[in-house]
Amino acid sequence: MGFATLSDAVASWLAKLSLHICAPPLDQLYVLLTASVCAFTMECARAWQIYCALIRKNLCGDAAHERCTKDVFLHRCLACWGSPLAVHVAVERVQSTKEVRCFGFATCRDAMLDAPAMYPAKSPEALLTVLEIGVTPGLLSCMKRCLNTAPDMLEEHAMPCFVQQDTVSAVQLECERAVAFLTEDDKQRLCALLKDMDSGFSDNLSSKAYERLRRSPSTSPQMSAESFEELKEWLRPWTSTRGTDMHALAQEVPWDDYLLRSRSVARQHVLNESMSWEECCQAMEESDVVSKIYTLFQEMSAQYLRPTFHPHPTASVESRA
Repeated sequence: MGFATLSDAVASWLAKLSLHICAPPLDQLYVLLTASVCAFTMECARAWQIYCALIRKNLCGDAAHERCTKDVFLHRCLACWGSPLAVHVAVERVQSTKEVRCFGFATCRDAMLDAPAMYPAKSPEALLTVLEIGVTPGLLSCMKRCLNTAPDMLEEHAMPCFVQQDTVSAVQLECERAVAFLTEDDKQRLCALLKDMDSGFSDNLSSKAYERLRRSPSTSPQMSAESFEELKEWLRPWTSTRGTDMHALAQEVPWDDYLLRSRSVARQHVLNESMSWEECCQAMEESDVVSKIYTLFQEMSAQYLRPTFHPHPTASVESRA
């Protein structure tokens, strides 16, 4: 990417990019997606190295046995942090609903397409997904390549910008394909959301999530009060029943709201180098629950915009989880 650190790249994007390239007909959207995916993947690589360091520090049979694959780890990052190929909004902080995370870039929803491309640090907040373009197997493979080629970052104060040019080109191609192979209906939905966020929220969010968005944090139900065990119990019939008994009810479930709530619970235990092995296991167990809810969101929610060549993006990942 031609920069020493991710901060250098972000400063360059702010000077050169505008969210106006999100505007219809979406033929330049891949530019933002490419930058966002590369930055997101560098954050994933650092988190993966922290996870591996915790395993080495607590080297034992259990640690080796429970280690998840890079594919699964990336899927959990997408699930917990929010995909860089999506439009998200935070709902837990006063005035936060004025800010939208548009394909990784932070902007004000009232004047979005005129805003500079500001790429913030990874959000500490749980994000509500409005619309999401599917991460294709090819793009996931590019992201995995970044994890394999990342330098040691645990001793670095600043995030190095290490994605090689051939990988950037591969990411760009996958982002172009993902947008190009959206159905016309999905492209129109995305364009309508980008042109009018307020109407887009009401048109695309579930009624439960939209009501949460409209309330202030002081009057909205406290998601942090929800326990991890309650989410696991709610999830159980969806993961244990593969027939039509539960899936016939899928259209009635506010998948976006459940995904938001699971993200809110999981952010209480974020991987860091100083945590104990028990804390690491707890964080990974919670991320597994978020990942499973995210998979259901991908399979069941109309808010997940799947490129036509990409019918079921996570089935193979979840089968290995």
